[in-house]
Amino acid sequence: GVLLDAEPGREDEEGGETNSPFMCTPQSFPPTPGARSFVMARSTQFAEDVLFLARDQLRVEQYSSSLNSKTRAVAAALRSQSRLAVWNASDTGAGIALTCGQHCAQKTGNTLYCSTRAMVPVLRNCPVYFEVAVESASGLKGDMASLSIGLSTQEMPLNTLVGSWKGSVGLCTTGQILDAGRWTSTANMSLAAFGHGRVVGVLIYV
Repeated sequence: GVLLDAEPGREDEEGGETNSPFMCTPQSFPPTPGARSFVMARSTQFAEDVLFLARDQLRVEQYSSSLNSKTRAVAAALRSQSRLAVWNASDTGAGIALTCGQHCAQKTGNTLYCSTRAMVPVLRNCPVYFEVAVESASGLKGDMASLSIGLSTQEMPLNTLVGSWKGSVGLCTTGQILDAGRWTSTANMSLAAFGHGRVVGVLIYV
Protein backbone atom coordinates (compact mmCIF):
# COMPACT_ATOMS: atom_id res chain seq x y z
CA GLY A 1 0.00 0.00 0.00
CA VAL A 2 0.92 3.66 -0.22
CA LEU A 3 1.33 5.67 2.98
CA LEU A 4 0.50 9.37 2.96
CA ASP A 5 2.33 11.82 5.19
CA ALA A 6 -0.73 13.76 6.25
CA GLU A 7 -4.31 12.79 6.97
CA PRO A 8 -7.21 15.07 6.04
CA GLY A 9 -8.07 17.31 8.97
CA ARG A 10 -4.93 16.48 10.97
CA GLU A 11 -2.88 19.34 12.44
CA ASP A 12 0.84 19.46 13.07
CA GLU A 13 2.51 19.49 16.48
CA GLU A 14 2.39 23.29 16.71
CA GLY A 15 -1.36 23.37 16.12
CA GLY A 16 -1.13 24.70 12.55
CA GLU A 17 -2.34 23.07 9.39
CA THR A 18 -0.15 20.62 7.49
CA ASN A 19 0.90 21.06 3.86
CA SER A 20 -1.55 18.43 2.62
CA PRO A 21 -3.50 19.63 -0.43
CA PHE A 22 -6.68 18.27 1.18
CA MET A 23 -6.56 20.58 4.19
CA CYS A 24 -8.87 23.27 2.73
CA THR A 25 -12.32 23.06 4.31
CA PRO A 26 -15.29 24.95 2.81
CA GLN A 27 -14.63 27.71 5.36
CA SER A 28 -10.94 28.08 4.48
CA PHE A 29 -11.11 27.51 0.71
CA PRO A 30 -9.40 30.47 -1.01
CA PRO A 31 -11.87 33.16 -2.16
CA THR A 32 -9.96 34.41 -5.21
CA PRO A 33 -9.88 32.55 -8.55
CA GLY A 34 -6.08 32.55 -8.68
CA ALA A 35 -5.71 31.08 -5.22
CA ARG A 36 -8.40 28.47 -5.90
CA SER A 37 -6.64 27.48 -9.11
CA PHE A 38 -3.39 27.05 -7.19
CA VAL A 39 -5.02 24.81 -4.58
CA MET A 40 -6.75 22.67 -7.21
CA ALA A 41 -3.54 22.33 -9.22
CA ARG A 42 -1.66 21.27 -6.09
CA SER A 43 -4.35 18.71 -5.29
CA THR A 44 -4.18 17.34 -8.83
CA GLN A 45 -0.39 17.04 -8.69
CA PHE A 46 -0.59 15.28 -5.32
CA ALA A 47 -3.08 12.74 -6.72
CA GLU A 48 -0.88 12.15 -9.80
CA ASP A 49 2.18 11.60 -7.62
CA VAL A 50 0.33 9.03 -5.49
CA LEU A 51 -0.86 7.12 -8.57
CA PHE A 52 2.61 7.07 -10.13
CA LEU A 53 4.12 5.94 -6.83
CA ALA A 54 1.63 3.09 -6.53
CA ARG A 55 2.31 2.02 -10.12
CA ASP A 56 6.08 2.07 -9.63
CA GLN A 57 5.85 0.04 -6.42
CA LEU A 58 3.64 -2.53 -8.14
CA ARG A 59 6.19 -2.82 -10.95
CA VAL A 60 8.94 -3.56 -8.46
CA GLU A 61 6.77 -6.26 -6.92
CA GLN A 62 6.16 -7.74 -10.36
CA TYR A 63 9.89 -7.74 -11.17
CA SER A 64 10.56 -9.56 -7.90
CA SER A 65 9.00 -12.71 -9.40
CA SER A 66 10.69 -12.39 -12.81
CA LEU A 67 12.23 -15.46 -14.44
CA ASN A 68 15.44 -13.47 -14.98
CA SER A 69 17.79 -13.69 -12.00
CA LYS A 70 19.34 -10.26 -12.73
CA THR A 71 15.89 -8.62 -12.77
CA ARG A 72 14.98 -10.27 -9.46
CA ALA A 73 18.26 -9.10 -7.91
CA VAL A 74 17.68 -5.51 -9.06
CA ALA A 75 14.11 -5.56 -7.74
CA ALA A 76 15.33 -6.84 -4.37
CA ALA A 77 17.95 -4.08 -4.25
CA LEU A 78 15.36 -1.41 -5.07
CA ARG A 79 13.07 -2.65 -2.32
CA SER A 80 15.81 -2.84 0.30
CA GLN A 81 17.07 0.66 -0.54
CA SER A 82 13.58 2.19 -1.06
CA ARG A 83 14.51 3.33 -4.56
CA LEU A 84 12.45 3.69 -7.74
CA ALA A 85 13.35 4.33 -11.37
CA VAL A 86 12.57 8.07 -11.21
CA TRP A 87 14.44 11.35 -10.94
CA ASN A 88 15.90 11.92 -7.51
CA ALA A 89 14.33 14.94 -5.79
CA SER A 90 17.31 15.08 -3.41
CA ASP A 91 19.71 15.17 -6.36
CA THR A 92 18.03 17.86 -8.46
CA GLY A 93 19.39 21.34 -8.98
CA ALA A 94 17.56 24.60 -8.41
CA GLY A 95 15.51 25.59 -11.42
CA ILE A 96 14.08 22.12 -12.12
CA ALA A 97 10.58 21.04 -11.06
CA LEU A 98 9.75 17.32 -10.81
CA THR A 99 6.18 16.19 -11.53
CA CYS A 100 4.23 13.02 -12.36
CA GLY A 101 5.74 11.07 -9.50
CA GLN A 102 9.22 12.43 -10.34
CA HIS A 103 9.12 10.95 -13.83
CA CYS A 104 9.04 14.40 -15.47
CA ALA A 105 11.65 17.13 -15.08
CA GLN A 106 10.90 20.67 -16.24
CA LYS A 107 13.22 23.66 -16.30
CA THR A 108 11.51 26.49 -14.43
CA GLY A 109 14.24 28.92 -13.36
CA ASN A 110 16.63 31.25 -15.14
CA THR A 111 19.75 29.34 -14.11
CA LEU A 112 22.12 28.86 -17.04
CA TYR A 113 22.65 25.16 -16.31
CA CYS A 114 20.70 22.88 -13.99
CA SER A 115 20.77 19.10 -13.83
CA THR A 116 18.96 16.20 -12.21
CA ARG A 117 20.11 12.65 -11.63
CA ALA A 118 18.17 9.40 -11.49
CA MET A 119 17.51 7.72 -8.17
CA VAL A 120 18.87 4.38 -9.41
CA PRO A 121 22.60 4.27 -10.26
CA VAL A 122 23.89 2.50 -13.37
CA LEU A 123 24.87 -1.13 -12.81
CA ARG A 124 28.40 -2.20 -13.68
CA ASN A 125 29.20 -5.11 -16.01
CA CYS A 126 25.60 -5.14 -17.18
CA PRO A 127 23.88 -3.50 -20.16
CA VAL A 128 21.52 -0.74 -19.01
CA TYR A 129 18.97 0.93 -21.29
CA PHE A 130 16.75 3.93 -20.61
CA GLU A 131 14.73 6.41 -22.63
CA VAL A 132 14.05 10.12 -22.22
CA ALA A 133 11.09 11.75 -23.97
CA VAL A 134 11.67 15.42 -24.82
CA GLU A 135 8.90 18.02 -24.98
CA SER A 136 8.83 21.80 -24.83
CA ALA A 137 6.45 23.45 -22.38
CA SER A 138 4.75 25.41 -25.16
CA GLY A 139 4.63 22.50 -27.57
CA LEU A 140 6.66 24.43 -30.15
CA LYS A 141 9.80 22.89 -31.62
CA GLY A 142 11.77 26.15 -31.57
CA ASP A 143 10.79 27.08 -28.04
CA MET A 144 12.94 24.73 -25.97
CA ALA A 145 16.05 24.98 -23.83
CA SER A 146 19.21 23.17 -24.89
CA LEU A 147 19.50 19.76 -23.27
CA SER A 148 22.25 17.26 -22.58
CA ILE A 149 21.37 13.66 -21.69
CA GLY A 150 24.06 11.42 -20.32
CA LEU A 151 25.96 10.16 -17.29
CA SER A 152 27.89 11.75 -14.47
CA THR A 153 29.46 10.89 -11.16
CA GLN A 154 28.11 12.23 -7.88
CA GLU A 155 30.95 14.77 -7.81
CA MET A 156 29.45 16.79 -10.69
CA PRO A 157 27.68 19.92 -9.37
CA LEU A 158 24.00 20.20 -10.22
CA ASN A 159 24.49 23.64 -11.80
CA THR A 160 26.74 22.11 -14.46
CA LEU A 161 25.96 20.84 -17.97
CA VAL A 162 26.45 17.07 -18.02
CA GLY A 163 29.48 16.33 -20.17
CA SER A 164 31.33 19.52 -19.25
CA TRP A 165 32.54 18.08 -15.93
CA LYS A 166 35.29 15.48 -15.65
CA GLY A 167 33.83 11.99 -15.36
CA SER A 168 30.67 12.94 -17.27
CA VAL A 169 29.45 12.54 -20.85
CA GLY A 170 26.32 13.81 -22.55
CA LEU A 171 24.55 13.92 -25.89
CA CYS A 172 23.39 17.47 -26.61
CA THR A 173 20.39 18.66 -28.61
CA THR A 174 22.79 19.76 -31.36
CA GLY A 175 23.79 16.13 -31.95
CA GLN A 176 27.26 16.68 -30.51
CA ILE A 177 28.78 14.61 -27.70
CA LEU A 178 30.30 16.49 -24.78
CA ASP A 179 32.83 14.30 -22.98
CA ALA A 180 34.62 15.76 -19.94
CA GLY A 181 34.53 19.24 -21.51
CA ARG A 182 35.55 18.11 -25.01
CA TRP A 183 33.12 18.46 -27.92
CA THR A 184 32.94 15.60 -30.42
CA SER A 185 30.88 15.58 -33.61
CA THR A 186 28.86 12.46 -34.32
CA ALA A 187 28.95 10.69 -37.68
CA ASN A 188 25.54 12.10 -38.61
CA MET A 189 24.81 15.33 -36.75
CA SER A 190 21.31 15.76 -38.19
CA LEU A 191 20.36 12.23 -37.14
CA ALA A 192 21.83 12.56 -33.64
CA ALA A 193 20.24 15.97 -32.97
CA PHE A 194 17.01 15.89 -30.97
CA GLY A 195 14.31 18.24 -29.76
CA HIS A 196 10.60 18.53 -29.10
CA GLY A 197 8.68 15.30 -29.70
CA ARG A 198 11.75 13.06 -29.83
CA VAL A 199 12.58 10.07 -27.63
CA VAL A 200 16.28 9.56 -26.86
CA GLY A 201 17.34 5.98 -26.13
CA VAL A 202 20.56 5.42 -24.21
CA LEU A 203 22.34 2.05 -23.98
CA ILE A 204 25.11 1.93 -21.38
CA TYR A 205 27.72 -0.65 -20.46
CA VAL A 206 30.37 0.28 -17.87
